Amino acid sequence: MDSKGKDKGVLDLEDVALVLYRDLGVNVIPVDSDKKPIGSWSVDRRLGVEALVGKVRGASGVAITGRFLAGDEEYGVGILDIDDPAKADEVLRQVFSEEWMARLCGQTYSFCGLTGPRPKGKVMCDCKGPGEDCDCIIQDTGERKKLSELQRGMYIVVRIPKRCLPNQTIRGGAIELLVNNYEVVYGRHPSGAFYEFVKWKKNSNSWVRVGVEALGPGEIITCEELSALRALLVGSQGGGGNAVEELGGGDVATAVELNLPEPTLEIPEDKAKQLVSVVVPLWWLETDEGKHMHDLILYGISSLARRAGIKHESIRKVVEDIINTALKAIEGKVTPDELRRIMKNEEGHFEETVDYVYTKPTAKLWGRKAFEQAVGDFIRQARSRGAITLEPNEWFSLVYDAIGLQLDTVICIPVKKVGGERVGEGVSIDEIGRQTWAYTEFICNEVPFGIVYRKKKIVEEDSDDEEDEGGGIRIVTADTALLKWSFSRLETYYDPYFDITYANAVVVNDKGVTKNYVMYRTDKLRRELEEDNALVRPQPRWNVIFQATKPKAVDVIVSGFVCPPPDLGLPCGVRDYFDVGLARAEYNASLAREAIEQLINVVMKYHPEPETFLRGVAYGAFTNFNLTWKMHGLKPKMVALVGVKDSGKTTVGFVLNWAFSPRIDTVLPTSVLLSPARAGRGIELLTNAVIATPIVFDEAGTTVERGVVKLEGNTANVLKNYVTQRYSWVTATGTKVPATSGVVLTANQLAITDPALEDKVVTISFAKTIPKNNQLMGTPELRALKDKLVFFGKYYLQYAADNWANVRDIIMGKDWETAAITYMNTVLQSLGLPPLSLQIEEREEPTHLYLLRSLLQSYVREHQTVCTKAKDASLDFWDCLEYLIVHDYIPFVKTYKDTKVRITKEIEKELGVSAKVLCTELGGEFIDWRKTKNAKYKNSCIVDKYVFASAIGVYMPSNEETNEEDTEESTEQNHV
Repeated sequence: MDSKGKDKGVLDLEDVALVLYRDLGVNVIPVDSDKKPIGSWSVDRRLGVEALVGKVRGASGVAITGRFLAGDEEYGVGILDIDDPAKADEVLRQVFSEEWMARLCGQTYSFCGLTGPRPKGKVMCDCKGPGEDCDCIIQDTGERKKLSELQRGMYIVVRIPKRCLPNQTIRGGAIELLVNNYEVVYGRHPSGAFYEFVKWKKNSNSWVRVGVEALGPGEIITCEELSALRALLVGSQGGGGNAVEELGGGDVATAVELNLPEPTLEIPEDKAKQLVSVVVPLWWLETDEGKHMHDLILYGISSLARRAGIKHESIRKVVEDIINTALKAIEGKVTPDELRRIMKNEEGHFEETVDYVYTKPTAKLWGRKAFEQAVGDFIRQARSRGAITLEPNEWFSLVYDAIGLQLDTVICIPVKKVGGERVGEGVSIDEIGRQTWAYTEFICNEVPFGIVYRKKKIVEEDSDDEEDEGGGIRIVTADTALLKWSFSRLETYYDPYFDITYANAVVVNDKGVTKNYVMYRTDKLRRELEEDNALVRPQPRWNVIFQATKPKAVDVIVSGFVCPPPDLGLPCGVRDYFDVGLARAEYNASLAREAIEQLINVVMKYHPEPETFLRGVAYGAFTNFNLTWKMHGLKPKMVALVGVKDSGKTTVGFVLNWAFSPRIDTVLPTSVLLSPARAGRGIELLTNAVIATPIVFDEAGTTVERGVVKLEGNTANVLKNYVTQRYSWVTATGTKVPATSGVVLTANQLAITDPALEDKVVTISFAKTIPKNNQLMGTPELRALKDKLVFFGKYYLQYAADNWANVRDIIMGKDWETAAITYMNTVLQSLGLPPLSLQIEEREEPTHLYLLRSLLQSYVREHQTVCTKAKDASLDFWDCLEYLIVHDYIPFVKTYKDTKVRITKEIEKELGVSAKVLCTELGGEFIDWRKTKNAKYKNSCIVDKYVFASAIGVYMPSNEETNEEDTEESTEQNHV
């Protein structure tokens, strides 16, 4: 340890990682003390610099992958992993001559290194840092040696032309050529020794330790040399591998190459029985060549179980049940000695299949393609010989269903199965497992013909031959069409929070028509596929395939930031299931800093109220956390940008769109009236892109005189539910929609007459129009940021996910506005930028008219049932208020002639303000003793009904405006 308590051997780990990443262009993977990657990794895509540095700081070493080489169109990386240097020398001499060390490791651009001491896994060393000749102990013998006295493994990085670069790792005896895998190249080895960069010095015929700065991207080898090396490596395996695994083709790969996590799942008991039932009937059956297929079937099932995350002990128990069931079936059919011999032989299946797959890191796991290629013909033969009733696609479907394997499409879904196996006395070995009088029902996806209901029955027939006692077996299959579409691809995603399943699907029909659906709700997909007479028969229901398909993800299925409560067991992070642009954006602090700094500079330079504009951005950005607020039982806000025309309100909306959802349009024009239909249509647009990022209802292009956005009645209910509840409803269709996104409104004037909505809106006032010259000069500069702001958006959200423990109390603070400003400044400071000087807008003291409106709202609230019973449930605030006035429910407001109302002196008792004072503010006519002798009218205020409505914040449109409510209007969008 050094004076600071850090291991001196890894003090420069971050520096080494950055040199490998930036200077050499390789794909760097931080690893832990067991040489396992920290977090997710990919052969074809590198981590961002910020993410790499963050992971390296908690790492024990760094690895590099094969294949990837940044900026090189001609070559990819291959890594020669040498476990046995002596045997490797024999191979490398044949390919690269006796001077292979100088050729591969002695050049200025070579990249070679030493790994752990040998014997592998049996030596422990006490090294304090790279280059130290420390003491080591060989655990088997207790012998102590210096590290320099022990043989060590090594790696050699080479560059291979992409035209012949292998798709996967080539495994040999002493050498493996890693392509779609990784090799640890620096840090502490599990033995306690340290990896060391080395070069071969020809003049001294020795390996010399070098620093990372002396490395290059590796020696170039030719396709001819690769071919020769491949032949030697494959030939060198001899009989040392597993003969079964080599029979797999196509999609075989090791667990490391597949980046599989540790398996954690159990096979349920009913699914275990299902596996036993489909495998046992095949156990004693032989191929035409007289061979059993036990090992191939078990190896394939074990491989797929490992891929599906099934634990070793769980699948081993199923294999044990399969073998025991098959053995039990032949008791009494063979001699005791023969049975013991068979039982001993069957024990070998564990070692060769399930144990080999789970305990050997280099085991080649078969994929679905390899499995079906290996045993598909045998399944076909088994059916033709009457051993099973199942077609190959049905048999494989039952296997995949039992394992819970994630498929890219559906095959057959078992619906019903009854019947018994032919086991016990009087049954010969070749008949064991045959099912008798069994009905098996499936829903099958027959590409391209459609979805069919399949019903099968085994019928045993008497033989015409008197000497044949067994008779015959006939399998009767009846297919009934259900749907004219079939799925060539299907993957599902389940959201347990909203209880919604989405699908990515490609469907085809027998006419050659293909349709593609991306993240479609399965209920909507079902309806669309059944249109135009495509549904042939409603029962049994074909859409059980959606429930039977294992979801590719079980999560909160949105695009945006979500941090669910711990009891949901779901991760805190940035999702992008609907591809709105967040997943495509790099998490890069320097790019984020550049984008937001430029935006701030443009705003400061051209906007007459820069703090107002930036506060709009800060508040709008903070609505990204509205879903998280609701999931934690808090009540978030919607943001209203209100003010004069051409003041930049709509531009704030575009900035938010570019930053958080650049691949979809989230600025939705609403024209003059934000009606229930318009709000519903806007929200319905989101059913195909469920986002937690902000949407903007933009009332751009209206005049001050006409531009009043009215939030009341059903309109208010739609938005109110969307902001505070789990779901909202599209009023026109009754569709239930996940209420996930933030909501931003823009308006020249805003009238909120629903009291329950008013406290859920935060208003930002835009008082000044942007000068025309500033608009002309600033617009090009702002538009230049269109493709850059997503880097800030990604950083803004990912910073919250990565630092949730530190920022949770900020984001979930009691005061929404303070939280929005504080978090924005926290992000800016993390980027090295100064905080914005943003102040919460001071709210004016309530005016007399505001108090009057609140008083009238309380009356409407109190008597709302009176209104709905007398009229209808869809009436809005003004309709109800007018009804209450006409029918004398409000003591201080009366009707006066046809077009006016009269505010009586009783208002002073209710409001503490005289009718005379209110009359002045309303611009009405005050009736004092000089104008009337009638005590009923004395000290009253006469006001035009429309003036009165407007004064209390109710906009009453003309008939023409009312009729066009459900007609979309094109709206001219304001930019800077």
